[in-house]
Amino acid sequence: MRRLIAVLAAAAVAASAIAAAAQAPPAPERVVAAYFADYDAPYNAYDIPASRLTDVIYAFGAVTRAGRCTLADPYADTREAFPGVPAVAGAPAGDFGALLALKRRFPNLATEISIGGGGSGSSHFSAAASTPARRARLVSSCIALFLRRWPGLFDGVDIDWEFPVAGGDPGTPARPADRADATALIALFRRELDTLGASAHRHYLLTAAMPSFRTPDGSYTPSLSWDLPAVIGDLDWINLMTYNMTDASSPVTDFESPLRRLASDPSPAAPNGGDTIEGAVSFYEAAGVPAEKIVIGAPFYGHVFTHVPGRHGGLFQRFRRQRDTPTYDEIASAHPSSFRRYWSPTAGEPWLYSHQLRQFVSYEDPASMAAKAGYVIAAHLRGAMVWEISQDDAAHSLIDALSGPLLGTRP
Repeated sequence: MRRLIAVLAAAAVAASAIAAAAQAPPAPERVVAAYFADYDAPYNAYDIPASRLTDVIYAFGAVTRAGRCTLADPYADTREAFPGVPAVAGAPAGDFGALLALKRRFPNLATEISIGGGGSGSSHFSAAASTPARRARLVSSCIALFLRRWPGLFDGVDIDWEFPVAGGDPGTPARPADRADATALIALFRRELDTLGASAHRHYLLTAAMPSFRTPDGSYTPSLSWDLPAVIGDLDWINLMTYNMTDASSPVTDFESPLRRLASDPSPAAPNGGDTIEGAVSFYEAAGVPAEKIVIGAPFYGHVFTHVPGRHGGLFQRFRRQRDTPTYDEIASAHPSSFRRYWSPTAGEPWLYSHQLRQFVSYEDPASMAAKAGYVIAAHLRGAMVWEISQDDAAHSLIDALSGPLLGTRP
């Protein structure tokens, strides 16, 4: 009898576990997202290699001085003619029409409109989010313009406020109250998107682009700008901008988007590897952001530094200036034969150096994309995003190397 009771109890527990598993929400699907910039004239939205992607994030929608959403480039967005793009009934011309045509070809592709951007793109967020009435005006205008005006064009909104409170470009308006206002803005977007989604029987995405950097002295961290525990429940995921980790402000040449820091790096280090992808992810997780809501960033461009000594292949050396920010396509197709490629297994990053020209190039290549994909898998992250898809080469070398391991895609 005791054995029978034990067997029945075990069966009941197993049945309960199976029922709970059936009712549990499915694990989030992996994300491979690409930002697409409307100002890249030689490349239109129909050219995007969507078979390698889950999401396209269109950059940008703008915020006016009056605190309403508007088109950042009306001509490119809705009027420019692109030969070879199939017409979609009721769709505008320009990249919006091309994006709708692309979605006809790839019906599983999700699209988001990114609102804001760096520099002047974020100049009106602080005022627009500063009161309940202003937040309501901004949110309602964004939904009316980007989700209601052209149904099916966008599947959600990406907030790219760079950055609440502090950390943005010089001259970008910022106030101590921005942190609380940004939280309230995200909550209102989520509420209004859910209301719209209920009437359409669907879910609208809400994401946010957030900074990866921290200052060595701890005077700035992303938590100064964002109340991460408060906003993460309203966001589908965070687009973590893990790039530009070396630029003209850096004291020495360094990597563009390293996974980990080298022990030989002489630069002042942000706490706990904050100037690396691994360190940035660790910071967000410690702040309450689950791994399945973190999408790391991968740049499709590099930086060229001049007058660089040749020690250690030009790595961690002082430089006179940063000269250019070339795309991967430009780097792969045009860099002179005098450049030698180097590789760091620790950073998961390449670099180029020319003794003849005394130039150092920090950049990404297919090997570093594969390393980032491996890290996403190992760390159980949601996925990866790229800035910016048109900067890849014609063979789509970078996005193939990133997407292949994450999605199992093939050209």
